[in-house]
Amino acid sequence: MNNNLTNRSTIRCGKEQEICSIAEALSLIDNDGTIFIDPGVYKEHLDFTKKVKIIGVTDSIIEKNSNELPIVILDADKSCTISVPVEIEGIVFTHKESISFEKLGNYIDEANDSEKKRHIFEQNGAGEKPLLYVESDAILKNIGVLYSQNGGISFSKCSAIVEKSIISHSRKMGVLIKDSATPQLVDCFIHNNIRNGIVVKDDANPRITGCKIYNQLSNGIFVKNKAEGTFERCDIYGNKLHGIALSGRAAPNINECRIYENGEEDGVCSGITILETASPKVNACDVFNNAGAGVKWFASQSLDEWAESSQKMEENDKRWHKSSTRISFSSAGGELCECHIHDNKENGVIVWGRAEPKIEKCEIHDNKTIGECFPGVIVGEQASPQMIDCEVFSHLSYGIWLQSKAQGVYENCVIYNNEDGVYIQDSAKGVFSICHIYHNKIDGITIVDEANPKIANCNIHDNGEENLKN
Repeated sequence: MNNNLTNRSTIRCGKEQEICSIAEALSLIDNDGTIFIDPGVYKEHLDFTKKVKIIGVTDSIIEKNSNELPIVILDADKSCTISVPVEIEGIVFTHKESISFEKLGNYIDEANDSEKKRHIFEQNGAGEKPLLYVESDAILKNIGVLYSQNGGISFSKCSAIVEKSIISHSRKMGVLIKDSATPQLVDCFIHNNIRNGIVVKDDANPRITGCKIYNQLSNGIFVKNKAEGTFERCDIYGNKLHGIALSGRAAPNINECRIYENGEEDGVCSGITILETASPKVNACDVFNNAGAGVKWFASQSLDEWAESSQKMEENDKRWHKSSTRISFSSAGGELCECHIHDNKENGVIVWGRAEPKIEKCEIHDNKTIGECFPGVIVGEQASPQMIDCEVFSHLSYGIWLQSKAQGVYENCVIYNNEDGVYIQDSAKGVFSICHIYHNKIDGITIVDEANPKIANCNIHDNGEENLKN
């Protein structure tokens, strides 16, 4: 390839080329030109200020060894700032001082939890900037963002696109989306980051499609501060805290995701946790095998209050898990529609603290731990959900438990094969209409003392002891 400097529309950069520095190639290339990067290690600081294409390898980086990839190593206190709409493909970026591997996909999966904790909480050498700071409509394909001393990629006020890339082992979050940014992340692997996998805040509205978000030491996804976003067909699993945590008027759409195996074996964390005034729309998701409940609404707690109230969380986890806002006794809402919530270690759904969600056409079943008894649905004090066309079955405790002062409307629901169908505690006031309640082991509906529900046009039959117990 011709590196004649009178023709700067195409440049090849490499250790055996006339131009051996990416920074030098960037200084020489014309706008709209293309730089081809040979495999090798490039220890330099880069800022992208020209609209160019930068191409390393064009096939997947996951199967490559370190000798087959261009690897850009930055100082711990440096970022690559992308302020123009460049296209970058097939390059690895890292803060790690030396990096060598036989297969990238295996290499980035090696660190275990103890190694990751040591990495994050050793403050010496920790940086203050993400590896990539994107503030333009850039296109990033098949890139690696590994071992950042801070965050992996930060998006601000842009509509960038990231495809088929790996963001892992950052000391903070893998991806930060803020300041009204609207990026798209497609078919990416976001994993083994020390805090959250993805943080969305400050009116940002991304689209995250087909990504695998797993094995963070905090949440898989955290949406807060009036942010929105669409998360579709993602797998969110194996994160130490919640699969998805929402707070502070967050209103994302979560569609056709699988959310599973999140939380440790202590019941503290859930597949989806909805705090404060968050109001998501969750549609056609499969939420299963999480350490706590499948879905929790905690309208009376902010995320920092939740973290402080959890005695089982380590101090370092609490430190990184705090929200910047404190809003108490507010009203969380949102919708949970056509979801399958099953085989979680505790409850299927919990609605607490003035939360008012709509739960429609959901299957909630088999949420239990061997030797423990958990209701399928708990409705706490002052909570008032609307449950329509749901099936609640196969729990070792109540199908639905209305705690003291709980309310809500339960319409056309089928509640069966639980220990008890519905248990309505003192001062609760739910409305049950057109429900089918049958084949529960003990009672169909139990109404305790001063509870005052309205039960209309329900078919309650063939329960083990009493169909309606006052």
